[in-house]
Amino acid sequence: MQFAEIDLSFDCLPRMVRADSVAALYEATRGWGIIDHNLVAGDIDGTIGHRSARASLAESARPGVADARLDRRYDWQGWIAHEDMPCVIDPPGG
Repeated sequence: MQFAEIDLSFDCLPRMVRADSVAALYEATRGWGIIDHNLVAGDIDGTIGHRSARASLAESARPGVADARLDRRYDWQGWIAHEDMPCVIDPPGG
């Protein structure tokens, strides 16, 4: 089992600076690392959005601590994919 991942946050920054739309900005965060970051953005076309850009652990059920030590079903499941992180563009109601 691997206990550390490579943080690519600094690799995202040049792509983020060059992004020309909310969608491009959010795609530029692919690889964003362990820094918890909520990204709220707007572009010149009037598009707005919110994205949770961080590396987050995938979890199974959340048992008590004693249960987790005894049952392998509650082991670390890896990272949540970039596509599956919370993101909304142009939400109803603004």
